[in-house]
Parts: sequence; C-alpha cells; structure tokens
Amino acid sequence: MSAPVRVLGAERVTARYRAPAEDGELLAEPPLAEIADQLDANTTRLAASRIAIAGHPLAEFRRRAAEEVLAAAQRYLSETGEPAPSLYPRLLVTGHQPDLFHAGVWAKNFVLNGLAGRHGATPLKFVVDNDIVKSTAIDVPVVSDDPAKVVVAHVPFDGPAGERPSEEYRVTDRGLFDSLPDRLTAYVRDWGFEPLLIGRWPEVRTHLDQGAPLGEAFARVRRATERRWGVVNLELPVSRLCETAAFSGLAHSVLSDLPRFADSYNAAIRAYRARNRLRSRHHPAPELARRGDAFEAPLWVWRTESPQREKVFARRLDGHLELTTGKQPLARLPIEPAAFANGWRGLLSEGWKVRPRALAFTLFVRLCLADGFIHGIGGGKYDEVTDDLVRRFFAIEPPAYAVVSATLRLPLPRFPATESDLRDTRRRLRDLEWNPQRFATTRSRFPELVAEKAQAVRPEPVGNSHRRLWFRRLQWITREMRPAVESELSGARARLDRITAELAANQILMSREYAWPLFPEAALRDYFTRLLR
Repeated sequence: MSAPVRVLGAERVTARYRAPAEDGELLAEPPLAEIADQLDANTTRLAASRIAIAGHPLAEFRRRAAEEVLAAAQRYLSETGEPAPSLYPRLLVTGHQPDLFHAGVWAKNFVLNGLAGRHGATPLKFVVDNDIVKSTAIDVPVVSDDPAKVVVAHVPFDGPAGERPSEEYRVTDRGLFDSLPDRLTAYVRDWGFEPLLIGRWPEVRTHLDQGAPLGEAFARVRRATERRWGVVNLELPVSRLCETAAFSGLAHSVLSDLPRFADSYNAAIRAYRARNRLRSRHHPAPELARRGDAFEAPLWVWRTESPQREKVFARRLDGHLELTTGKQPLARLPIEPAAFANGWRGLLSEGWKVRPRALAFTLFVRLCLADGFIHGIGGGKYDEVTDDLVRRFFAIEPPAYAVVSATLRLPLPRFPATESDLRDTRRRLRDLEWNPQRFATTRSRFPELVAEKAQAVRPEPVGNSHRRLWFRRLQWITREMRPAVESELSGARARLDRITAELAANQILMSREYAWPLFPEAALRDYFTRLLR
C-alpha cells in the first residue's frame, strides 16, 4: 500500500459503482478534482430552490439547520474532550455505522477531510447509530501452508446481538469481549505484523467501563486513531441529530403530506427495482404500507426499556396528525409547523426515540443540510431512489452526491496460482482426456490408434445413425489410447486440484471485506494520509 493511490475516475466505472479490483485503488465518482464543481453546483441549486420545509424557504431552513447541527456536533465532541475542526460556510458530509467496517469504507473519512481542507468546507461525519447491530464477531482469515486449511474464522467478541440498534447496544459478556486480543493472537501469529486491534482494544474497554454503548466506544477509538494521523472531523450520532429542531422540520414536511410522500417513495422504489431488474420486495427498501386511512412513515420508533424498532403510522384526524406504532398510540400533533415542533419535542421527552430510515436520513442531510455528501458504494446505489423521491415529492432536481471507496487487502502471504494457471491446466487436462494422440507417449505406444483417429476425424459422416456410430468409434479409440497418458492425467488432475484450492484460499486471503482493526497501523496510516493531500 506504499505506491501512489490509484484513483478510478468516471471512465472506469458504471452507474452501479463497482468496487476497485486492485489493492490500493480508490473509486471516486466524480473524480476528486471535480468534487469542488459539484459542491458549487449544489450550493447554487439549493439556494435558488423555492420549496419550503416546515414553513421556511429552503435556503433559510438550511442555514438554521447547519447552525444547529454544527453546534450539536461541537457539543458532542466536547463531552469527551475531543477537538473539533474550524467551521466554514459550506458543509461536506459523510456517514457510516459505528461497527468494525472494512478498511475501504474508512477512506471516506480521509477524503472528506482532505476535500474540506482544500475547498473551504466543514467536514462532518454522521455516526449512524440507529441501525441494528449486525454482528458481534469479527471475521479473521486463517493463514496456512496448506490451501485447504485457509478458512475464515468467525471470532466472537460478545454473545448474540439481538435486534437492538447500535445506540442501545451494550456488551453482555465482558469476559468474552475482554479476551478477544488473546484469542485473536492464535490466528495472527503467522501474519508477520500486529493488527491494530491488539493495541486499540484496551481503549475500547476503557470507554465501555465509562458507560459508552459499544458503537460509541468503537467510534471514539476510531476518531482517536484518525487524530493520531492528523485528521479532525466534526462528528454527530444520528441519535443526536434526531433531537434537533431541524430534523423535526423535515418530519413535519413528510408527515403533514404523508399520503403523497408514501406514493412518491413507493414509486421511486418500484422504478429502481424495474431499472435494476430486482424481484426482492426488501431491496433497496420495503415499500411504505397503508392501513386503512393511516400511512407508514419512513421512521422507526422505540423506547430504551424496549429497544425493538417499530414502524410509525400517521393519519390526519380532526385537524391533527395522529401517530401510532400500529399497536399503540404515540402522539397527536398539530399541523401548524411551530405547534408541530412543540408536540414533537413532547413526544421525545416522553421517552420515545424516533429515528429515520436510510432514505429519509440521506434525504434530510442532502436536501436540508449539506452542500455535498460522500457515499460508499452501497449508499451510492440506493440513493438513486432518493434522487427520484426528491424529484417526485419536492419537484426539484436533487443535489448531486459523490461515491468514494477503496480496495485495501491485508498484507498476507498468498499462493502462487493464477487464473492463467487454471485455464492452462484445464486445457491440458481436456487434451489428455480427449486428445491423447497429441502427446509423444501416445504416439510412441499406440501409433496405429493415432493414425486411425487422424483418419476417422476427417470425413464427418452425414445422417444421425452414421454420426452415432462414428462418435462411438472415436470414443473407443480415445479410451484405448488413454493408458499411455495415465500418469500425466493423474499429475494434471492433482495440479488442477492444487490450483483450485490455492485460488480459493487466495480469495479468502485477498478479500477487501476485512475490518480495519485487523490491518497493520503503518500501512493504513501511509495509505490514508496520502488522501489528505
């Protein structure tokens, strides 16, 4: 990872955003040099828009939202004594869950900081802590001289996660959690380097001891690592974002016109599925449902004492918005924007946690807050739906976003087999099995059969019955010659098995999906700091 960062521009990718193939390559769409133009275009487009959010012109709403959110991010970092960057008028944003994501995802944070510094923008990272914890284990490649023994070990650091959002998740088995570095050592002793995790895990444990949820502990350690490498971004958990007046303003715009919003949302999802030939009703997201005169909103709700996410439904009733989970009432909120905001604060003060789904979150950030947004590959794909939704519901052209991701592979030993070796060996094996006459041992041992086959293959008979007899004769001649190459056949089969096993092992060793704490610090620092220039 010490070579210059190779950047894939628009000419190398499709609209579906393919992950870079080579180790150290960076996908940037648009190219990094063009993102300043994208920021300028977004700022101009949004400033000229005539739509209103919660009764305020979009430009005014965005100004107020930025002031409130930036102040909230500064307060959040100050609670743990973490530094914040200087603030600039423009806002460049990214976001990701606080889990142990793969190293290529981390590139977004460094590109964010580098671009913000070059173009006079404030870098803001959202910690998406409202998503469900997907795993409480880390995948670790097992290195061996025997390719058949190269596997992925699923190494747990806690018991089953259950269906809990990250902001509510606390470790249940501290013995298992605390012992992870010792257990990991058994897998990495032959790697030739020490993973970051070994040295950083005590820091995670300290934050857990101080009462932080697991995702928050991971985020603090990741930020501390970034600071060691010269990067300071603003950060804010989505859970904190949802406490702002700005977020309640978007909630008002959606809920007060929910039937039309749901129609636009569902039409955008169906159009995406049609374009991409998807049959799944859950990809890229389920459609919003209707129950009688109540419509499903793009929100989740729960309480800390019962942290299972529930759907939110809303309907107009007697000049109010009636919100329910479908099972129990939540609130009756006035339609008028200021009164709605007061009612929304009351809902939160009663202990309800209302959080956006993925499309609603990026809709809010891109439309109501940021001048530019940096997605990863997955987000870049699904946010095509958000673009369509903005066009349908708000009747404006959406601000553009960027997609950034890197392919970084663990510096592990690999087997020498290549795809070319596989093709060559398969071709040789086919010849040994079906064309043994091409080999010297056969020509020496069975010259008559070799001559007979050469004679037989030239005139291809006409008619099915003649062709069957002709084909059977060729098969018989080939079988009779095959003993001459039996030892070569055995060797070719063994070589094919070996190459196949080595390539399968290399697939495991070369995966781009391994979590960033498994990498050596020096390699990551060297790669990522070059993205700041």
